[in-house]
Amino acid sequence: MNKGFTSHLSELGEFTELQDSLKKGGMYELSGILDVAKGQIVDALGSDCGRKLVVFASEKTAEEFADEYRHIEENTVYFPAKDVLFYQSDVKGNTLTRERLRALRVLKEEDQVTVVTTIDALMNKLPEPGELSDALITIKDGEETDFTALQRRLVDLGYENVSQVDAPGQFAVRGGILDVFPLTDDTPVRIEFFGDDVDSIRSFDIVSQKSDENLDEVHIDPAMEMVLTRKKRDAGLKLLKADYEKRYKELRDDMKTEESFRLKTSYEDFRDRLLSGDYSQADGYLTYFEKNTSGLLDYFLEDTLLFLDEPARLVERGEILEKEFTESMVRREENGSALPGQLQMLASSKEVLARCMNLNGVMLPQISGNNGGLKPVDRFYLHQISINSYQNSLDTLKKELSAYQKQKYRVYLLTASRTRGSRLADDLREDGLSVFFSEDENAEVLPGQTLITLGFIRRGFEYPDIKVVYISESDIFGAVKKKKKKKKRYGGGDAITSFSELTPGDYVVHEVHGIGRFAGIHKMKVDGFEKDYIKICYAGTDTLYVPATQLDMVTKYLGAGEEHKVKLSKMGGAEWTKTRSRAKAATKKLAKELIALYAERARVPGHAFAEDTAWQREFEDNFGYTETDDQLRCISEIKADMESSVPMDRLLCGDVGYGKTEVALRAVMKCILDNRQAAILVPTTVLAQQHYQTAVQRF
Repeated sequence: MNKGFTSHLSELGEFTELQDSLKKGGMYELSGILDVAKGQIVDALGSDCGRKLVVFASEKTAEEFADEYRHIEENTVYFPAKDVLFYQSDVKGNTLTRERLRALRVLKEEDQVTVVTTIDALMNKLPEPGELSDALITIKDGEETDFTALQRRLVDLGYENVSQVDAPGQFAVRGGILDVFPLTDDTPVRIEFFGDDVDSIRSFDIVSQKSDENLDEVHIDPAMEMVLTRKKRDAGLKLLKADYEKRYKELRDDMKTEESFRLKTSYEDFRDRLLSGDYSQADGYLTYFEKNTSGLLDYFLEDTLLFLDEPARLVERGEILEKEFTESMVRREENGSALPGQLQMLASSKEVLARCMNLNGVMLPQISGNNGGLKPVDRFYLHQISINSYQNSLDTLKKELSAYQKQKYRVYLLTASRTRGSRLADDLREDGLSVFFSEDENAEVLPGQTLITLGFIRRGFEYPDIKVVYISESDIFGAVKKKKKKKKRYGGGDAITSFSELTPGDYVVHEVHGIGRFAGIHKMKVDGFEKDYIKICYAGTDTLYVPATQLDMVTKYLGAGEEHKVKLSKMGGAEWTKTRSRAKAATKKLAKELIALYAERARVPGHAFAEDTAWQREFEDNFGYTETDDQLRCISEIKADMESSVPMDRLLCGDVGYGKTEVALRAVMKCILDNRQAAILVPTTVLAQQHYQTAVQRF
């Protein structure tokens, strides 16, 4: 990005004073900064620092900032928080752990890095920094490595021993070949041994299982957030057992039979898993296996510059998380779902924030003094104002640039495309504007000139005191369209695209033969070629082998559970055909009933809301982000329904973080402005608090 993106800040007296103060150390306050300009401030103030840590109260805000800041500093990582309220759920998955360990690895290896995280993540407890870094396994081609000891070491690091590697965090052994998928890497590797000598290291394709390019060495990080040697495991189990026996006796003495049975079952299940080499739930008992724990702050060196976004929100969020965690864990301990030592899994928010205040850094409240009780060494203020969107109108842009030119403003227009930037510069020059396109990061912009250059900011903003303005591409052309996600196929279950989605014993449905039980993957020779087939067992002794190339004909069966006995289909019989016919007939019947229901609804008049008012438009203009095309479409459709006298019955679907809440809030605003009431119902306390904070901010 052009150096002018930050260089003009030196013309602001308060900014240079803050820079000088930071050299003395301490935590300072800088207010008045718009959300869209925080990346620029972090970049400018941290230009001489090796590492920067930026902390937010909201996970969504942190992720968005990390995505945007990568346009400024490529070596930017996001460190997510563990969901300490639900970490015990018995669902195998290491995506979150993978992202966290990747960030810790970058911190170990890189001198220049920016880490973006949340207050929740700072409160998560971790092993001491040296433990994870010392656990890294490095295997080099041609060197001697104890093959048996390596397998034991992988188990200690949390890797799962499987028959075939198909996901990160797994390893498999076949004779003298070790396949391993390092948790923090994108591709698995195949290591061939000749005795204890490494004969070759190659990457391989997870689907075809075929080897790819040769590698000189491979680095294997832990697959969980601690290293569980047998000695440490046994010591932790001893502490765990003592806590369990004490709590179990208390529950039995209080005649709490159900609770004591639940505690006994969960303890024995975890113990047995651990002793069998399954460490997938071990992170939930970190405090039993680690004598000394630390936090993310301990992984940073002294030259780190810390940024605390909206400190009052950080304080509030930390207190809420701590309260909810304590209340939840106390309830779990009472009902036999948790042990006392697990209440120590979260650090105190006061303790974490107190440590933050002793570091060198900057608090970024929008309003001066709004710091939640945290006291800075000194306070500074920068005057920024946001700019209006040009609504895809080049004429409006030209008029605005002409006004800036007359007032001797220096304008930076940031674009992601060379072609678009160059073309836009040509178009604007035809109207007599002083505009030029350059990729030179040192290109100088004189008063009254506009530079179009490569870069990214979400929205434009202005420094009126020094007559400098930054315009984003989205201010002119609207939000960049997001790539559409691949649609799922629905037909009773999700389509299967990889062997990794199936576990032996799972119920599956074949389009032709019906419901069967998955019995594993088998290699069979056909016409002289060895191929992979999935084996499906049906009623009786019927067995079907489906080639890997026909996986699209098989779907997971939905509905199978402990209380639902599944009847397997018989191959070649008419039963499955009859079942499909009955399902079609039932679907048609349901469709007729729905048509009748909606016809009746159409006859009953509902309240027709008034058209949008100026207040509605002002509310929507204050939205801090650029709406996506899907958001705008949904908002338009919902408003049309509300303004109709036909009762609205609408379901809005979308992934987390795609803007459903804003769509709902606009409907709520429209309702309120028509003198009606609105209610927002959510499933959890955490979500209710988040929506409440969003609503307060927006309204």
